[in-house]
Amino acid sequence: DNEEFNEIMQLRQWAMTSNIPHTKLDSLLQILRRRLLPNLPATAKTFLKTNSAEYNIKQFYDVNGCSVGEFVYFGIAKHLQRTVNPEIHENETLYLKINIDGLPLFNSSLQQFWPIPGQLHFEPEVYKPFPIAVYAGREKPNNLSAYLENFIVEINELLLNGIIIDEKSFKVCIMCFVCDRPARSFIKCIKGHVGFYACERCEVRGTRHENRTIYCNDVCEERIDQSFRDQRNPEHHIGLSPLTFINPRIDMVRQFVLDFMHLCYLGIMKKMLVECWMKGNLSTRLNQNSKMRLSQRLMQLKSQIPADFQRSTRSIFEVAKWKATEFRFFLLYCGPIVLKNILSKKLYNHFLLFHVACRILCSNELALKFNTQAKKYLESFVHLARYYYGKQSQTLNMHSLIHLADDVQNMKCCLSGFTAFPFENILGKMKKVLRSGNRPLAQLCRRLHESHFAEEKKTTLPLLVNILKKQYDELNDRVIIKKLIYKNALLSSKSPDNTVFLNNGKILMIDDIYSLPNQLNSNEIEITGILLKIKSPIFTYPCNSKYLNMWEVSHKNCSRITCPLNFVVTKMVTICMHDNEKMYTMPLLHV
Repeated sequence: DNEEFNEIMQLRQWAMTSNIPHTKLDSLLQILRRRLLPNLPATAKTFLKTNSAEYNIKQFYDVNGCSVGEFVYFGIAKHLQRTVNPEIHENETLYLKINIDGLPLFNSSLQQFWPIPGQLHFEPEVYKPFPIAVYAGREKPNNLSAYLENFIVEINELLLNGIIIDEKSFKVCIMCFVCDRPARSFIKCIKGHVGFYACERCEVRGTRHENRTIYCNDVCEERIDQSFRDQRNPEHHIGLSPLTFINPRIDMVRQFVLDFMHLCYLGIMKKMLVECWMKGNLSTRLNQNSKMRLSQRLMQLKSQIPADFQRSTRSIFEVAKWKATEFRFFLLYCGPIVLKNILSKKLYNHFLLFHVACRILCSNELALKFNTQAKKYLESFVHLARYYYGKQSQTLNMHSLIHLADDVQNMKCCLSGFTAFPFENILGKMKKVLRSGNRPLAQLCRRLHESHFAEEKKTTLPLLVNILKKQYDELNDRVIIKKLIYKNALLSSKSPDNTVFLNNGKILMIDDIYSLPNQLNSNEIEITGILLKIKSPIFTYPCNSKYLNMWEVSHKNCSRITCPLNFVVTKMVTICMHDNEKMYTMPLLHV
């Protein structure tokens, strides 16, 4: 019976994750019912429990009382009760990250969702984002008070009284709001990015230059929660945000983080690549030969991208189509290697200021330790950009970089702990489950209801060691492990997932992972490989890359060692450049 129940659960999960239409699932159920699983329901709606879906979709009215869309509120407490596992929480406080963003549903229609997703902050990241509320209409919900009303009522209740889950009491706190700049302007009721007083952290005044607003003053009076609520700088505000009615009150400045994904990857890094190096004026633009060399180097990396990254590198001539993950890999990993001797010395060193600061702030070990240094590097990067790329480079995104390190200091975790990446994933899934343009919000509610029965009810911690692929070696009476996940990183005996940093400071390139039968703990699994020779740091400006554990290495004439798997501190990303036959390695950051 248990076996049959597991098969039914697996079938349900498959139908949900693969987004199988009900008509096709009906046909499959009929086939399975004949001989294999006669107790299966006859229809997909019964099997997925679609008919039991209960949701309260209401009409949404604008400020003039006209119906402009639909709105459904799912709630926070219900989700926490269903998914939070008290056994994995030593701390009795639940920290919520909240996101708000718009999602166009179809290319040929104005229909859009404006969901309010939430996520519990936990290390490691085991909790997935969940929808708190969703608005559906043909334009964004201009009645902000009505849009946020249910959320504010419930969050006030949770902040005041906490929540009891499986007889254990938890306090609930809002950690931060993670939104892109237009969404932050919308929910905070402040000027957009072209306003003269648009900076959310200081009272710098912008000026108009070449049809854009620029911010050339580095040091200005800091905004604080009280000055925001008092609207001391009225030019910054366009109204009173309903979020000021959250009680106990939140910090309307510090708890609205500058989203790293939109700011650095899709903002600054994309701008430098597309507008400065690929197009730009003659002083910064790459010539055609340099573009070809850069593109060739990127294409060499295609087979060297570890499995932890969702996308491999593409040609520099496709850079306008790159996704955020591709800009992330360029900025944090391969940039200093592929740009060397292609950018001029001053532009290369300028890029390194940005690269080093971002690697520091994305590292669990370095983000707080070297926070002040990272802030200085970003200030230098912003200051020099006006001389290298002109005044027009001093946009709000560029200015905001000088405040980025403050978020790490305030949140007490690295930038990867509060990016929009997880929320972008849930937005993509919401769009994917829609079957047609007919009542998309009702469709979403039904799919979410179905998913509740296909998922594990309580969240569990990932295994320290999770073996994905293995085979038994009869000759040597041992288990050969082809792939495993250790400390949330995929390790293998083959490139590009086989380089690790050991607790003795050595870098090992693994070529064999094995254990005795029935001995599959981290201290019993053995790894064998060659110790890479450290030749030199990758760069020495603005700091020596040895402090970031980034090295040029060699794999020639190296000694071999065997050690337990639990000697591994972290996975390394290794990059080989065939045009100069060099090998570089650096730690994998939180992905």
